[in-house]
Amino acid sequence: MAISGSLDRHFLSVMSLLLIKRTKNLICKAHSAKGRIKYKLDQFSTEILHQGVLFTLVGEVSLDNHLLFSIFKTVTTYMFLFFLFEDKTKT
Repeated sequence: MAISGSLDRHFLSVMSLLLIKRTKNLICKAHSAKGRIKYKLDQFSTEILHQGVLFTLVGEVSLDNHLLFSIFKTVTTYMFLFFLFEDKTKT
């Protein structure tokens, strides 16, 4: 069952990427349009720009500033301890 769920998530990720590329291509083609279409595209771009985007790791863990800062703190602490207890007798 876990393999099926993993494959489903992978499939959805691939499909999302394909839709993103397709949408990008359509917007690029329509960007040269005039009038109402251009106005609607500008409105859509503004909405996307101001909308909060949530990045997740395998759909389980959100990759936000809190997680990234925790990783940074952990690596910094590890490096500090590594250099603090480094064997000073090496030549």
